[in-house]
Amino acid sequence: MMKFLKELRLRPLDSVLLVFLVALSFLPIFLFASQKTSASEAQIKVHGKLIKTLDLSVNQEWTYESSSGDINKVQVKNKKVRVYEANCPDQIDVKAGWKSKNGDTIVCLPHSFVVELTGGKTIQDGKTVDYQ
Repeated sequence: MMKFLKELRLRPLDSVLLVFLVALSFLPIFLFASQKTSASEAQIKVHGKLIKTLDLSVNQEWTYESSSGDINKVQVKNKKVRVYEANCPDQIDVKAGWKSKNGDTIVCLPHSFVVELTGGKTIQDGKTVDYQ
């Protein structure tokens, strides 16, 4: 390993520059993670078509049942949403757990069922921005 590093002929400042660039590459994670806001509603879509909008400020349960027998049960509680029961084989939507941030999604591919969280407000440059 040391022989390999010697063959690269790295100068002392090269390693400092390398460490700086690696640290800089993580900057977008911190910048964009701080912009997520709490969502105000959950839009439920099946095959890309909006079929239901749930207000996250109201605790409720809703069941989707298709004519072919697909079932997804959605629960809203404490401004969070989850799919708590489904009859799909992989159960990825159930395993996704609770979601509350704007832009979060819960997806059940076998049923083409999507729960997308939208709405919410944040402040950017002193102005309130409404994400609808």
